[in-house]
Amino acid sequence: MPKMPSNAQTLILRIFEAWKEENLPAVDGGTAFEVFSSELALRSFGLGIEEIQAGIAGGGQDGAIDSVYVFFDDALLDEDSDVVSKASRPSDFGQDRNLELWVVQAKRTPSFAEDVAEKLENTMRRLLDLSLSIDSLSVLYNPTLLTRFGIFRSAWEKLITRRPRISVNVVYATPGDSSNITPQFEAKLNAFKQVIISSVPDARAVSVELLGDKELLARYNERPPRTLLR
Repeated sequence: MPKMPSNAQTLILRIFEAWKEENLPAVDGGTAFEVFSSELALRSFGLGIEEIQAGIAGGGQDGAIDSVYVFFDDALLDEDSDVVSKASRPSDFGQDRNLELWVVQAKRTPSFAEDVAEKLENTMRRLLDLSLSIDSLSVLYNPTLLTRFGIFRSAWEKLITRRPRISVNVVYATPGDSSNITPQFEAKLNAFKQVIISSVPDARAVSVELLGDKELLARYNERPPRTLLR
């Protein structure tokens, strides 16, 4: 007999459907859930819907990554930001400033899939390898994903002499039970985290977080810093 959904799972899915109808009625459910989960994962930044959508990289050749965001001192970076401009110099920026990479994988499946950790590990290992040019990875990954990681890598290399406070944060979100994972899956997540630590040896913080039904519900019930744009 299939396991019945928990109340937390039922509630978060009902909240998602209402949120989708209000914010993204014309967008397919899978993509809308990616936006919904990314907004909850990044709730403390108070991003608007358009800003969240700009980071969506899911689809073909996404390497199990649905969205990517880069922040410099809490400001969301894009291709036109000063810190990634070829015209700017490292000395234009202060020392010990925060540089954050956020990566989100989100699926509406009722449980966490163990193979996602392996796919993320392989993707992040390649995309964070500074010996590989972003262009050389175009046969493996879609342009949006490469552009978003290119922003992080450009900022990382530009600021390296300014001793940035780098953090890398990976979030895997589903309306499943994050406490009901196997020891094998937990080991894969730990191995994945070690790959990130090795790839970004100057990172001050590295996190790999599961957001299940209860965590998503708790995030939704937090008030964002400002009203989201619609």
